[in-house]
Parts: sequence; structure tokens; C-alpha cells
Amino acid sequence: MISLKYQRSSLGFTFIELLVVFTITATLSTLGIASFLSYSRAQDLRNAGYDLSTLLHTAKSSAQSQVKPPGKCDDTDTLNSYSVFVCCVGGGCPACVTNTDSMELVVSCGNRPNQVVSAKQFPTGVSVNTQVGQTTSRAFSFMPLNGGITGAGQVVLNGYNSKTQKVTVTTLGVIQ
Repeated sequence: MISLKYQRSSLGFTFIELLVVFTITATLSTLGIASFLSYSRAQDLRNAGYDLSTLLHTAKSSAQSQVKPPGKCDDTDTLNSYSVFVCCVGGGCPACVTNTDSMELVVSCGNRPNQVVSAKQFPTGVSVNTQVGQTTSRAFSFMPLNGGITGAGQVVLNGYNSKTQKVTVTTLGVIQ
């Protein structure tokens, strides 16, 4: 009598095993991507605050060193000030380049109108908080020689998930 025995091959995985592994992998990937996006948006807000702070420091140091940008001021012009304007959608800067949330470094020389030295747009999803009591100044002017400042106050930037970033300029010109 011939007996036929069924032998199970152990060379591969069953469909159920593969399904479980793919489900776990997909779930972990989704969580990882969501965490990365949240972190990336938080970094965009933080970097926008750092960019604004850097622009303010640039204006302050340029005013103190009395550097006149080439093509914006003549050698005979008196340097009046370096200013940083924080623009909002709908205006707010005397020389806004764009009608978006942005920041501008502006120089004032002699009797010339303000000249935009540089402008940078805030990243997508980052905006200036214009609610009462939040952003208290959108124009900061640093004077040469005496180191004075007009427009001391704070700028509050809004980002993803109601997070905020504050940049403050004190009446002594300290940028925080």
C-alpha cells in the first residue's frame, strides 16, 4: 500500500504573515511622515524668527558702522538710518516689494526716498500676528552714530498648530 503524506513547504511566507507585516510597516510609516511634517513646520516658524532677528542685527550693525550700500546711496549722502519693515498681507511697509508677509531691510540716505536693500518673504504657513497686543511694532529704525532706535516693540509670528515665535527689540536696541 502506498501512503501519500502531505508535506507543508516552509520556503515562503503565508499571505496572512505578509499582510500583517505590510500593515505594521504602513502604520509606522504614516506616523513617521506625520511627525516629520509637524517638525518641519515648527522649524519653518523658528527659522522665520531667526531670519527676522538676523535682519534686525544686520540693520543695527550697518547703522553703527555707517556702511552705505553701493548703488543705494552716494558717497556725499548722509546716512540717516537703516530700517527693518515687517510687512503684512494688505500693506504696512512704505516700500513693500510684495503684498505678502515679508520683511525688508531699507536704507535712508540724504534726501533720497527709502531704498530697499533686501527683502525676504516668510515661509508658507508663517504670518505676522496683527491682533491687538501681539505685534506692537512693524517698523524698526536704527540710527547711525548715537545707536538710537525708533519703533521698539515686538513682532509675533504665527505658524502651524497655533505656535508662535516672538522677536523683541527693546528701547536700548537689544534684539531678543
